[in-house]
Amino acid sequence: MVLADVVVIPPMKKPSGKALSPEQQQANREQALQRVVAEQAIGGVKIWGVVREVMRSGRHGLRDEVM
Repeated sequence: MVLADVVVIPPMKKPSGKALSPEQQQANREQALQRVVAEQAIGGVKIWGVVREVMRSGRHGLRDEVM
C-alpha cells in the first residue's frame, strides 16, 4: 500500500557542538505533542484487539470506520 499524500516531518536535530535555538526547541515540542496523540491512538487500537481479531461483520466499510 502506497500513500502518496503522506508527509513526514522529522524533528530538528541538534547541530554538532551547538544547541538548538529556542524557536527550534518549541517547534520540536509542538511536533512531539502531535506525535504523542497519534501514538496513543495506535496503542489504543492495539490494546482493544481491533487489529488482532477477525472482523466478522458483513457491513460494508466497517473495517475502515474502526481503523
